[in-house]
Amino acid sequence: MSELEEIAPFLSKTVRLDLKAVALSVVLGLTGSVDGIKLLLQQEAILSNVLDLADDESETIAKDAVLCFVNISAEEKGAQVIVDKLSSRLVPTAYRAILDENSKLADPWCMVLCNVSRPDSLVETVVKELLAIEFSVEKLTTCFTRVNYNKQKGHLNYLGPLFSNISQCAVGRKVFCNKATGLLRRILPFVHHESSIVRRAVPLVC
Repeated sequence: MSELEEIAPFLSKTVRLDLKAVALSVVLGLTGSVDGIKLLLQQEAILSNVLDLADDESETIAKDAVLCFVNISAEEKGAQVIVDKLSSRLVPTAYRAILDENSKLADPWCMVLCNVSRPDSLVETVVKELLAIEFSVEKLTTCFTRVNYNKQKGHLNYLGPLFSNISQCAVGRKVFCNKATGLLRRILPFVHHESSIVRRAVPLVC
């Protein structure tokens, strides 16, 4: 068993706070480099445990867990492994956090979804997981278009490029271009939104 594998049992909600904090800090540190991410991608148990900690009762633990996925998913290979191994759990977890108007982690979760849906080879899988949740895209659109939706000062700006990514696949385009829901009409005003360059990055393709 490698030294990295030995920390996996400490990445658990049931473990004492100080012990899991130390273990998680090791993982977060590794996500700061390409070589570190490569090591973590070989440890599915660690990735799975870190995802569990994204719902930890400790705000600090939960935040560091989500930041691990922000960093890992920023690398295309990292995004690929996350989607291949964890998308069925990660996408609903991210979705719930974004929809929760009191979540302090909505913005980093938006970044994770944006990252994992960017590669053409992954976007269909991410969209499939999203659409398995009833009215998910419609509700995310409400989060994006409602001013000050998040009560913890989350901006949700990365929903803009997420929508753009979703529209790159046929199933995603069909959702946004459905005249009955009018999602495209609701989002278009934000193409010229002044608050954020990221938020304006919504070139939807229909």
